[in-house]
Amino acid sequence: MRVNINFILGEDKYLKFLVKSTKNEEFEISRATYKLYKDRELETEGNCTINEHCITVKLNPLSKSMRYCLEITYYIADEILKKRVQIEVV
Repeated sequence: MRVNINFILGEDKYLKFLVKSTKNEEFEISRATYKLYKDRELETEGNCTINEHCITVKLNPLSKSMRYCLEITYYIADEILKKRVQIEVV
């Protein structure tokens, strides 16, 4: 499933992502980071906030573009997982 998020230029807002187990097992997210790309060039990166199974990142895209991509990397036990989200800034 592809997720698209819209921003209005100048917005500085939080995005939250809920992580669920496909096997209905207990798990802990040990670490999460993000990278925000515009036209495949890195604009910003940093650490996410983790609250149980919720990953939060605060973004403020710097220019109008339909080609932003947010990539979140998170760590559960011995796995490294990634989530990509398309962002449009108008």
